Amino acid sequence: MLNRVIEASAAALGPEELLETVCRELALAFNVPQAAAALLNEEKTEAVVVAEYLSKGRPTALNHAIPVADNPSFQYLLEHRRPLAVEDAQTNPRLAPIHHIMHQRGVSSLLILPLTIKEDVVGSLGLDAIEPRSFSIEEVNLAWSVADQVAGVLDRARLTQTHQHLITAIEQTTESVVITDTEGAIIYVNPAFEQNSGYSRAEVAGQNPRILKSYRQGATFYQALWDTITSGQVWHGRFINKKKDGNLYTEDATITPILDEDGAIVNYVAVKRNVTRELQLEEQYHQAQKMEAIGRLASGVAHDFNNLLTAIMGHSGLALRVVPPDNSVHSDLEGIKQNAERAAGLTRQLLAFARKQVVHPIVLNLNDLALNLDKMLRRLISEDIE
Repeated sequence: MLNRVIEASAAALGPEELLETVCRELALAFNVPQAAAALLNEEKTEAVVVAEYLSKGRPTALNHAIPVADNPSFQYLLEHRRPLAVEDAQTNPRLAPIHHIMHQRGVSSLLILPLTIKEDVVGSLGLDAIEPRSFSIEEVNLAWSVADQVAGVLDRARLTQTHQHLITAIEQTTESVVITDTEGAIIYVNPAFEQNSGYSRAEVAGQNPRILKSYRQGATFYQALWDTITSGQVWHGRFINKKKDGNLYTEDATITPILDEDGAIVNYVAVKRNVTRELQLEEQYHQAQKMEAIGRLASGVAHDFNNLLTAIMGHSGLALRVVPPDNSVHSDLEGIKQNAERAAGLTRQLLAFARKQVVHPIVLNLNDLALNLDKMLRRLISEDIE
């Protein structure tokens, strides 16, 4: 039986499939009508039946949740981390809280074994007999050996599952992940690195991350980085790197030394986020703020200037009424009024630029409008533009 369990363990079955095989082998070897495997949650507050073997007519408990606080057998396993064999399951005082369950399921004797990983009970294997029987020391030890074998397989399965989850997360993250050896040679990059840098995994394997160097940071920058991580500390900073095609991009990076059990550095892991687009948007935002400030300034100046022009045009208009056209002063007043009106036009353009002008829809001649912008544009654009 133990050989068959070991063979099943080596067949790379999933945890549930393996436990189902073990339940069948135990039930047949010990001649009991049912065997079940349950796994505890991380808080050790609940156990769920994940596999079972039943002879014909026996009620299933698959996927049934068992509160640990109400079950003395699980409390025993957690406290003692050793098997519990009970010959009189329906009357034994230790099992008093679950006597009614024993009656309902017709269980007369039971053997429950801990599944232990590194001194931590993660579940149980249970054998239920409907006829009273005692489990000998040899039987208990044999069943315990099976439980230990299964626990070892579960431990490896959990590590494999955790490893697979980590790989999936790293492969799908949008942040670049680079793993190097202690000399800085690249041994792994994820797809996000390929997308951000333009280099494939094959191109960077064995290379130093300096292939991304843009020379925008000086030697002291990289020396400080190297001094930090080789001393076992985490480094945080920002790189301006160069893609394969020569374009520059900016990354916020965290480089972490990976230590073995003895505290020696065995690898470095860099997690880098491309912030180029964010910096561009930030620059655009600052530029928009500057333009808004200029607009507010232009609006304020235009309003104040417009008040002065209104007074000039008003007074010149009144003066023109009283000065005869043949008077030499009349033409001067006309010039004052015309120039004030042109200045008022410029004021309206400033208000339009600042988006502070009150909108009054009118029919426009676009040719005249474009030509009237000429004076303002000549002041805004450089002299080499016609």
